[in-house]
Amino acid sequence: MLIKKRSHLKKKGRLALAVASSICVAFFSVAIPAQESLPKTSSTASSNGYTFNFTAAPWSDVLERFAEETNYALQLTTVPKGTFHFKSKEKYTAAEALDIMNGQLIDAGYILLQRDNFLLVHDLDKDIPPSLVRVIKAEELDDALGNEIATLNIRVQNGDANLLADEIELLVSEFGAVDVLSESNSIIITDVVRNLRKLDDLLMLSELDISRRPVAVIKLNHAPADVIAEAINQFFGEASANPTATRTTATPRRSSASSSLAGVKALIVPEMNTNSLLVNAQPRYIDLIRQLVRDLDAPPSQVVIKAIMVEVDLDQTDEFGIELGVQDSVLFDRSIISEILTLTETVTNGEIQTTNQSIISQQGQPGFAFNNQSLGNNTAINPSRVGGQGISNFSVGRINGDAGFGGLVLSGGSDSVNFLLRALASKRNVSILSRPQIRTVHNKPAKIQIGQEVPVVDGVTITAVGNANPVIRQSDAGIILEVTPRISPDGTVVVDVNAEKSSYRSGPGSGVPIFTDATSGSVIEAPIKDLTKADGTVSVQDGQTIVLGGMIGNQTLVSESKVPWLGDIPYVGKLFRHDLETTVRKELLIFLTPTVLRTAEDSRMHDEVEKGFMQIPCKIETQIQRFTVPQTFEMIEADSVYLNESSN
Repeated sequence: MLIKKRSHLKKKGRLALAVASSICVAFFSVAIPAQESLPKTSSTASSNGYTFNFTAAPWSDVLERFAEETNYALQLTTVPKGTFHFKSKEKYTAAEALDIMNGQLIDAGYILLQRDNFLLVHDLDKDIPPSLVRVIKAEELDDALGNEIATLNIRVQNGDANLLADEIELLVSEFGAVDVLSESNSIIITDVVRNLRKLDDLLMLSELDISRRPVAVIKLNHAPADVIAEAINQFFGEASANPTATRTTATPRRSSASSSLAGVKALIVPEMNTNSLLVNAQPRYIDLIRQLVRDLDAPPSQVVIKAIMVEVDLDQTDEFGIELGVQDSVLFDRSIISEILTLTETVTNGEIQTTNQSIISQQGQPGFAFNNQSLGNNTAINPSRVGGQGISNFSVGRINGDAGFGGLVLSGGSDSVNFLLRALASKRNVSILSRPQIRTVHNKPAKIQIGQEVPVVDGVTITAVGNANPVIRQSDAGIILEVTPRISPDGTVVVDVNAEKSSYRSGPGSGVPIFTDATSGSVIEAPIKDLTKADGTVSVQDGQTIVLGGMIGNQTLVSESKVPWLGDIPYVGKLFRHDLETTVRKELLIFLTPTVLRTAEDSRMHDEVEKGFMQIPCKIETQIQRFTVPQTFEMIEADSVYLNESSN
């Protein structure tokens, strides 16, 4: 037990002496009126209870409204700083409503005191009048409200009250006080009720004779010792004494379970090295604690989460087009040269004259393929003759740019006639099946990723000399499955799931330019991420398959190019038009199946089923069986020889 010399703060000393004096008088036959509790139904307005609906309300407005509703006289000598925020449709008595407000006032350094029909706002930095502090008995702590200031007198049976007071003084609130009545070997503690409960429990444990105080060591098999210890300690009263719980749960009432177990004096300490609990409790509660530990330490159920991502891409293209061309044969002659000729050009710029000679080769253009080309430029062939030309141009080409091939291509030409016919029908069906799965235990997150960790440009920093350095971060890509399952006793599995399939586009020009270096002209790009993702929370029965998400998209492109009027003539119009129809259909479905494995047999059967989906060579399958079956020492030696022979 830690022993420290007690040194009271000035305000604690005054409060303790004043309270101690009043207690002494009360104990020794002189009656002093005790503080009366707020009546639970003090007016017509409170007979139905009070509800809260305050958002950042000034304390002066809140306190005046409370005094008006309860018909109490309010003495507002100091106005608390800050605001009050609390909303609840639950109905409270006047005493409970006052306790809720005190829960926030105490944090702000104030308290609302009540005596008879008067309310007083008091600054906790100043002394509290002893007449406004209620003297409470230990058995009344369970029924008292947690944020009420009270005085508790505890008689020490075994031990020195002064030594115990030194330790208790370290645990009281800043505005609390501790004093000792040496004649009766008693400790007087003034603090809020929630702290008095803790201190009373500690003093009761210290009062037990060590020879009669059983100490049990309970070893845990599955759950962490610190988690179990915290849960049981809260179950025995810690939660009800927490001031935060009073405000966040919208009720200051103590639960019936906490009230019925309020007399349990137990101390549970986790021992992490051996994952055990050290239990110090009254004998009649040891079996209860063992049962709680047994229930909490039950082996957690495992669950296998399977996700199936099905992607289907369907492309269909139908294309038919004809291009025709007729021309004067002189245009063909102008596009070719029978012998090497030179063309001299002289350019005069001021006093400077420049002469250029160009060699005209025989490989002139357009030649026979004149349909989609410019006219020939051989000026030596009948330059004064007008050559006529008529063509239909629909950019039919010899290949389809998207498909990469042309289909049926028929073409022909002479010096006066040229035609091109192309017909194409193509279908493409792409099916992608991704089936990630992962196993985890109840309420524990798990993640599996099959893919890459890609360095991605996330920005640019400029150095002092003007150089640009890209900022790189690592980004996950591939097939990623993240789950957090929660298994209920009826077989329902609630899963927080994040299923993703992603990839980054690579290659020059495939990203988004984010910076251009002015000195070198180089462009820094941020890559584009192609992402398919489903994120949500679902409730699924054990073994049931649901559709987590999906998308079906259909895109149809119809292109019609033709010569006006001629292209609309039945049958003959096909010679003067180009038709293209492209249909693209994309389908995506994401399925989710949770399977709960409650026993070792369930786990074994699941593993056997999963291995049946894999095409494993016999030699590897034999090695897997050798390492998954429990082995003796002789079997392990045989495995070593087998592996050595296999490697050779």
